Amino acid sequence: MRLGFGIFLLLHGLVHPGLAAAPAANSTKAFTFLTSPSHAWLFRSVGMSEWAIRAIGNALWAIATVGFLLAGLSLLNILPQGLWRPLAGGAAAVSLVLLILYWHPWYVVGTMLNMAILAFTALRMKVGGAAW
Repeated sequence: MRLGFGIFLLLHGLVHPGLAAAPAANSTKAFTFLTSPSHAWLFRSVGMSEWAIRAIGNALWAIATVGFLLAGLSLLNILPQGLWRPLAGGAAAVSLVLLILYWHPWYVVGTMLNMAILAFTALRMKVGGAAW
């Protein structure tokens, strides 16, 4: 189970930059979908510049991606095992903030996955006789 969850965290992390690079509908530009000012409802309401909206979105995507990748590597014993829980929880929290700030209906699944990761990291589980 540890191996499976580690691989899941790696894949979940890799989805983030892939979605960030997806173009918006009717757009010829790349890198406009997830960090698009048109999706940043809160930032637009306070009059934030497009550059700032994109910069914040890109920074949050990078943090979430790196956090999930490092958490997955920790579960796979490539990094110290004790790091996976704070890394996965932190990455899921950052990803949730990102999804809320740049909301799109596609994010329902990602939101549910991040909430499940947060719940899982909050639990102290014993699986197969090993605590992880």
